[in-house]
Amino acid sequence: MLLASEYLKFQKEEHMSLKSKYSAVVAKYVKKRLYLNTYMNLTDNTHIELENCQKILEYNDIFVKIKTSTIVVSIWGENIKLSDYNTDGIIINCKFTSIEFEEREVISCSTTSEEL
Repeated sequence: MLLASEYLKFQKEEHMSLKSKYSAVVAKYVKKRLYLNTYMNLTDNTHIELENCQKILEYNDIFVKIKTSTIVVSIWGENIKLSDYNTDGIIINCKFTSIEFEEREVISCSTTSEEL
């Protein structure tokens, strides 16, 4: 038999679970509609255009790591050159040897009753 406090705790957890699921669905929909996803255009293994870049995390002549709105892209290559870095994206020219994608964590916008 559940006590009243345990029942309230269970109800609160259930509500937060639904709220976090709803937040994730809304965030995905908003990203799609506002074109906040990462777009890439790759030509052979010598040219790549990345859109919706947020920050260059690391850069030298053999490695570049870029944070975008949805992922972190790590590129290994020879004689890496960055050009046309603007608010929309970046162009990378080199002979690519490896491209890695790391999914970023989704940050929930929900608040709990304790935070209020």
